[in-house]
Amino acid sequence: MWEFTSSPWILSLFVLILSSILFWVKKSLKSTFTYWNNHSIPVIPSSSIFGNIKDIVLYRECAAEVLKDLYKDPATNKEPVTGIRIFHKPGLLIRDLELIKRVLVKDFNYFSNRYSASDPHSDSLGSYNLFFVKNPLWKQIRSNLTPIFTSGKMKQFFFLVNDIGKQLDKYLNALPLDEKKKAVNYEIKELCALFTTDVIASTAYGIEANSMNNPDSEFRQKGRIIFQFTPWRAFEFITFFFIPQLVSICKCKVFSNGATDFLRSTFNYILSEREKSKNTRNDLVDLLISVKKSAKLRINDVDVKMEGDILVAQAAIFFTAGYETTSSTMSFALYELANAPEAQECLRQEIRDVLIKNNGEVTYDIILNMRYMHMVVQEVLRLYPPLPFFDRQCDVPSSDSKGYSLSPFSDFVVPDKMPVYIPIYAIQRDEKYYPNPNKFDPERFSPENKHNIVPYTYMPFGTGGRACIGERFGFMQAKIGLFYFLKNHYVKTSPKTLKPMRLEKRAMILQAEGGIYCDIVRDPLVA
Repeated sequence: MWEFTSSPWILSLFVLILSSILFWVKKSLKSTFTYWNNHSIPVIPSSSIFGNIKDIVLYRECAAEVLKDLYKDPATNKEPVTGIRIFHKPGLLIRDLELIKRVLVKDFNYFSNRYSASDPHSDSLGSYNLFFVKNPLWKQIRSNLTPIFTSGKMKQFFFLVNDIGKQLDKYLNALPLDEKKKAVNYEIKELCALFTTDVIASTAYGIEANSMNNPDSEFRQKGRIIFQFTPWRAFEFITFFFIPQLVSICKCKVFSNGATDFLRSTFNYILSEREKSKNTRNDLVDLLISVKKSAKLRINDVDVKMEGDILVAQAAIFFTAGYETTSSTMSFALYELANAPEAQECLRQEIRDVLIKNNGEVTYDIILNMRYMHMVVQEVLRLYPPLPFFDRQCDVPSSDSKGYSLSPFSDFVVPDKMPVYIPIYAIQRDEKYYPNPNKFDPERFSPENKHNIVPYTYMPFGTGGRACIGERFGFMQAKIGLFYFLKNHYVKTSPKTLKPMRLEKRAMILQAEGGIYCDIVRDPLVA
C-alpha cells in the first residue's frame, strides 16, 4: 500500500497532479462532455472525469481489456469508428479495417505521430528514441536506423544471440530438480528476462551481463525498475499514452534517473572504448558508430550530428523493448505450451528433427525456416501483442484548413491533435476474424490456413511507417530462446499456474498478474 504521509514529496506530487486535473475539469470538462453531441458520430458515453479510461486510471483493469470492452460496446460495436473521451480530450476508437489501413498506411502523413509523448527537456532518452520521437525528426532517425535491422545484419546478430541461447540451456541443465517430480517449479517470466537481458547487453552494449549466473546484475536490476509497474510507474505510463499534456508538469520519465544515468554512462563508455580500440563485434555498438560517423539530422533548421543522447536513446529503447517484449512473448509461449501438451510435443519434435538433421548445429537459416516454431510465435503474438493498442495523433497540414475527413465512414472531420486509438488486442481476439479467439491454436498460421488471416487483423508489430523496426530481431530472439529452452526440457502446469490467464492491471505492456509459474521437466531430445 502507498503511505502518502510517510513521504512528503509523494504527497506534494499527488497534490500537484490532483490540482492539475481539477484545473482541467474546471476549464474544459463541460465542453468535453457535450463535444460528441454536436457531431455526427456515435459515442460511448462516460460521466466520469476520467472519461472512458476510468478503470485504467484506477487500476481496476488493464488497458488491453478496457479498450477491448470499448471495442465490443453493445451500442456501438457495429460502427466503424466511435467517439470516446480521455479525461478532458475527445478521441476516436477505430474498428473498421479499411479505416485502420487508411490511418496506419494510406494516409500516414496525417497520422505519422503517436499521441503518446515524453518530455524532451527532462527526459531526452525517453523523447528522442524511435518510439516516442515526433516527425520530422522521427523520419530522419528511422531512415538512419533501418539498415541496422536488415536480414543481413540479423545473420550477424545471430551468433551473439545463439551464444546466449547456449548459456540458457546450460543454466536450465544446472537447475536442481525435485527428486519425486523430476521437475522444478519456476517463475518463467523472470527466467526468460534473464535470457533476454543477456542478449540485449551483448548485442546492444557489447558486454557480458551474465544475468543467468548473477540475477542481481546491474543490467537486470535496471530492467526490473523500468518495467516494474509500481503505482507511480503505472501512472507515468498512463500519462505517456493517455494524458501526455501532464508529462512535463509531473516530470514523468520513460527511464528513471538511475536507469538514465546507467544506460547513458554504460553506452558512452562502451562507444568510446570501441572507437579507440577499433575492434568489431558486429553488434549494435558497431552499427551505431557507423551511424554516428555518417548521419546528420536537421533540427530547427540546423544540421546536427546523430550523437550524444540522440544516439544513446536508440540503444536505450533497444534495451527496454528488446528485453521486455521478447521475455513476455517467450513466457506467454511457454505458458500456452504447458496448457497445450500436443502443441508442445509438435514443437519439440521439430526441434528434435532439426538437431538430428544438422548434427546438433544451429544456424540462422535453420531457425528462420522452422515452420511450426514460427506458427507458435505468431499465435502467441496474436493472443498477447506486447503493446495492446496503437495510438496516433491527427496532424493536419497547414495547407488543410478543415482536418481529416472520415468519409465515407462518417461525416466527421478529425481536427488537429485529436488522439486516435486502434485496439489491436481486441481485434486479434475478435471472433469475427478468429474462431474460438481465446484458444491457443498455432494451426491458424499454417501454410494451409494462413490465407484465412484477414489483412489488418494481425499486427502485433504494427504496420505502415510506424511499424516496429526490430520485428526481425524480436522473432529471432524469441525463437532462439524457445529452441534452447525446449531442447532439453519441457513445461507443464502446476498448482501455481494461472488458470485462466490474468493480465497485470497496472501494466501497459502485457504482463501476467503475479508472474507465470510452471514446472520445468528435464527431458533431453537428443542423447
